[in-house]
Amino acid sequence: MLHHREVSFFVEDITCKTCVRRIIDGLRALDGAIAVRASSAPFEEGTGTTGLGVVTVKYNPEFISHCRLKEVLENDLGFKVAEIREEGQVIRG
Repeated sequence: MLHHREVSFFVEDITCKTCVRRIIDGLRALDGAIAVRASSAPFEEGTGTTGLGVVTVKYNPEFISHCRLKEVLENDLGFKVAEIREEGQVIRG
């Protein structure tokens, strides 16, 4: 029986469509990544800063782990992961 998991990464500095496309393309290329969604960080009025973007990945844990996905996001794609949530649980705050 095939069991897929879904993990969400809350990521700093996803500020534009180019960032979103780079993340989607980079993670989709990995064996075990089934589906990838990403959204840019919303601009927070009055602060002059952006919030966290969200990257959600459906994956097959027999081929890849959420740790490897995080590693690719940070080391290969250059984004900082602030928090990870998998199946309703905060993994890293």
